[in-house]
Amino acid sequence: MFPSYQVLGVRVNAAQMSDAVDRLRSWIDGPRTATRYVAVAAMHSIAEARQNDRFRLILNSADMVVPDGMPLVWVGRFQGFPLQHPVCGRI
Repeated sequence: MFPSYQVLGVRVNAAQMSDAVDRLRSWIDGPRTATRYVAVAAMHSIAEARQNDRFRLILNSADMVVPDGMPLVWVGRFQGFPLQHPVCGRI
C-alpha cells in the first residue's frame, strides 16, 4: 500500500492520480478476495471526522484515502511526501 500521513487523526495516503488508478486497476484485475472502498477526502472531510468518531473510523478503515484538495497535498509535502496534485474525486 502507499505510504500515508496523518491529518488531525485521519490517515491520508500519499498517492497521486496515476498511483490511485494503478491501484484500482490491480484490485479490478486481481482476485476477488475482499470488498474494497476508497475515500476521497478534502479538508471538509477531515474537519467532519474530528466531530464524528464513526465518520473518522469509516475514513481510517478505507482501503485508500486520497487527498482531494491542495491543503491536504500541502500537509503531505510538509510531512516529506513529494505530492504534486490532488487526487480529485470527479472527472
